[in-house]
Amino acid sequence: MASPSDPEFLASHGMSTSPHFIDLPQFEGRKPTIGVCAMDSKARSKAMTNILNRLHATNRYTVVFFTEKTILDEDIEKWPLCDFLISFFSAGFPLEKALQYTRLRKPFSVNSLVRQFLLFDRRIVLEMLGHAGVPTPRHLVVSRDGGPQVHPLLQRVVEQRMGLTLGQSCSGGP
Repeated sequence: MASPSDPEFLASHGMSTSPHFIDLPQFEGRKPTIGVCAMDSKARSKAMTNILNRLHATNRYTVVFFTEKTILDEDIEKWPLCDFLISFFSAGFPLEKALQYTRLRKPFSVNSLVRQFLLFDRRIVLEMLGHAGVPTPRHLVVSRDGGPQVHPLLQRVVEQRMGLTLGQSCSGGP
């Protein structure tokens, strides 16, 4: 009898055989392109350079950097084409514009751009970490602006995937 860890067992049951639990697209006869869409401070950081050097060393991928000029000044239709996208928000980065690019070109997003909106408010981050059982340092939350503001669509995704209604534990009150 085949083991559930056996790739043939997984494939015969319609499950992914990828170690990442998803099936990546096939690229017949060409190297897939990894696009790095981030401000230079992140895209050229020591950690990112290390990761990209390891990927490049496999000789299985082509890496293309979206320059800051491209990201900030060019229309998304002129941005480089890529099969995989690595993108990080930082000061000055047009996150909404990067989302428009992913909707237009549909690269495989290595890290979710939409979920990066959740990182804008540390109250949301603390709430999600607490819900997931991740220990955090002792902290006090003072909310003088009515609480975190989360886009309704993103709110629904978090509720469906995590069973968490954001803003409840941080709502404060009189």
